[in-house]
Amino acid sequence: MNEQEMEWLEPWYPLEKGNTFENELRKEICQDHILFGVDITAIARRGDCDDVLFLVKDKTFSYALVHLTWSSRKENDPKWPKTEIFQTWIEWEERMKKDIESYNV
Repeated sequence: MNEQEMEWLEPWYPLEKGNTFENELRKEICQDHILFGVDITAIARRGDCDDVLFLVKDKTFSYALVHLTWSSRKENDPKWPKTEIFQTWIEWEERMKKDIESYNV
């Protein structure tokens, strides 16, 4: 599925190419983080918090949901920034639907 075919559910919205989220993620992750050295592209952001969805290339998973810390510095713990991975768009879609429930509360 390409980015134009993706359906985003509120509070998620697509990002324009050339955004700053990839740079911020690279600043924050340490060498032991699951996304260190991985080719990623930020494709969506949750409008009510600092969660960003990245398209991941050349890994065993396709998407990574990252809660950026916006520290602009390398985190010492590979648990940060907090990252949740998804193998497929269908898995991500199920997670996105849960965000709708918490957003509408």
